[in-house]
Amino acid sequence: MATRKKTTKKGLGNPAAAVVATEVLKNPELLDRAERRVDKTFRNLLITGGVVVGIIFGRKIYKRWKDNNDVQKIAGSTKYATMSGDQALAAADKLFAAMDGAGTNLTKIKEVMQLVVNEDDLNLIILKFGKRKSSWSFFGDGQTLSEWIQNDVKSASDRETYINSILRQKGIKKLF
Repeated sequence: MATRKKTTKKGLGNPAAAVVATEVLKNPELLDRAERRVDKTFRNLLITGGVVVGIIFGRKIYKRWKDNNDVQKIAGSTKYATMSGDQALAAADKLFAAMDGAGTNLTKIKEVMQLVVNEDDLNLIILKFGKRKSSWSFFGDGQTLSEWIQNDVKSASDRETYINSILRQKGIKKLF
């Protein structure tokens, strides 16, 4: 059995392509209509893509923005903070590590509270802490530092001994 060679021509050598090209040359409006249709389709795809992206990421962006505003309202002034933003972030990370996971390391919490010089330092730590989710939690929006302390250091006497008494000695009115 003999094999047949493929004889399809490409480009304008193809009779169908030659007919289409001839028709376009005779009637340039066909090309204009085709360009408008492509432009309209492309525009519709862009709009649809924008809507999809807006739906998927819009809620997440709004939530993050709202959480940041909520934390800033809770934190208060940081104008007279004696620690830098990096120091406050390190303190917030240390507090998170002390409370996240099984058990609570009250000694580490006390160490951080002893670093606080004034209420603006505490506010800066609260601001840098933001809202954090437990490494054990797959759901939820995260909690502020105040919520973490209330939920993790359940004993009022522990909160007094390791946190509030230290803050009170420094003249800080914001207590946990």
